Amino acid sequence: MFGDSFWQGINRDALTNRLFQVRYRRGKMVDCIIGLSGSVCAGKSTLANGWAYQFPMVTTVSLSSWLASLVTTETPLRDDYTMAAMMMAQEHGLHALAQMVLDVLPTLASRVVVVDGLRWVEQHQFLRRHATVPYVMLYVDAAVQVRWRRQQKRNRFPGDDVMDLQTFWKGERDSFTEATIPQLREHADLFVENVELEEAWLARGAQLLRDCLWMARLDS
Repeated sequence: MFGDSFWQGINRDALTNRLFQVRYRRGKMVDCIIGLSGSVCAGKSTLANGWAYQFPMVTTVSLSSWLASLVTTETPLRDDYTMAAMMMAQEHGLHALAQMVLDVLPTLASRVVVVDGLRWVEQHQFLRRHATVPYVMLYVDAAVQVRWRRQQKRNRFPGDDVMDLQTFWKGERDSFTEATIPQLREHADLFVENVELEEAWLARGAQLLRDCLWMARLDS
């Protein structure tokens, strides 16, 4: 389906190793999984990393970091991550990253595992169906103008700092990994809008975590 140019910059061996060579350790238990979804620069990773920093019982699993291991170009572009996600979906199904999450659960000692960067409803459905612990889906969003300014400031990929609003919006609308994300909101257990500065957003983190644990019936 994809030509040779599709595979440029993608480490296929890393994908195979990541999917099929998971090492298990016994005697550890996860009590709850929180799946984070939302648009680009909505504040998902900021929230997830803030939880992990503030609460020893929380571990964050970043799906974007897993995709990064499949990208070999010295200066990655946003499209390289998109192609990695497309390759994984083509070869292993849209649920592949969700399966990887379940595979690593036995190696984690934390009470709460936060999965940051779920992009398709199939991933959430897979985790709800196959996880043996409660699963809570949290959807984070913000106005497109707010997220565009955040992306400019973050400047993660070349050209982000000078990207205009129209290009940002079209990129979301047309991207394989981003186009269907707004549809996930209707499947979420909790929805929160983040229009705040980072400090204020992190200050809300404790209450948001309590809300998620309450949904999982772990915090009465």
